[in-house]
Amino acid sequence: MDSCQQPSGYVETDDDCDDGNFSIHPGGAEICNDTDDDCDGEADEPAELQFVAWYRDADGDGYGDPDRSIDECTQLVGYVLNSGDCDDTRSDVNPRMSEVCNGIDDDCNGEADEAGEVGAVAWYLDDDGDGFGSQDPADEIFACPLRPPGEPGEYVRQAGDCRDDDATINPGVEETCDDIDNNCDGIEDEGPPRDSFYYYRDDDGDGFGNPTSFTTACTSVPPIGFVANPDDCNDMAMAVNPLADDDNCDGVDDDCDGEADEHSPGPCP
Repeated sequence: MDSCQQPSGYVETDDDCDDGNFSIHPGGAEICNDTDDDCDGEADEPAELQFVAWYRDADGDGYGDPDRSIDECTQLVGYVLNSGDCDDTRSDVNPRMSEVCNGIDDDCNGEADEAGEVGAVAWYLDDDGDGFGSQDPADEIFACPLRPPGEPGEYVRQAGDCRDDDATINPGVEETCDDIDNNCDGIEDEGPPRDSFYYYRDDDGDGFGNPTSFTTACTSVPPIGFVANPDDCNDMAMAVNPLADDDNCDGVDDDCDGEADEHSPGPCP
């Protein structure tokens, strides 16, 4: 069109031989495509041709070895344009593959067995280093079974730590009398705790308890009906206990020493 001023979308030259293709114009790079890329009336002329780099694809997975290439106008058998293969001896290793827990960089991203791969398992953050990981779901990640993520000891396979800031509290410790859930089972001072007191039932009220009937508590004061001494041999008879005299010829071990009538003044009938 004729105009005193340049209209939008128009130029002064009419040398473009394909105005529908941005890469085709005078001065353009002639490449191997059977097209007159530089609008000089010839296609793929040798003197101006820019060859294409082709990469060896020995394993036939569609990805070539970046260290083995040739420059040609057309594709040769066994060569491809993509140079992203990191192991051209294995067709199951290329950028299209999923990462698998096998110690190999399957997807050619520069890492082997990174988090999120096929076969990954849960690992739990262990801030206090006690061998048990945090119960918080936010501290859980997935990685290969034989390759813990992060620094050594930072993540562990065993979860369940209810206090990951205190190495003395985890599912592997014994419960103690301290009003704390030491073993992370959701209950405090259950057990019995290793430092709890044992108390024995005293049904006859003589101050000595039945050794086969006992309870535990975290207090030094025994529950009602219980005593700390387990030496009663007959908790149904108040007169029978370790402080009684065994001298009445009744055929009973009154003092709970394993013998009967051993202190009588004379032979018992």
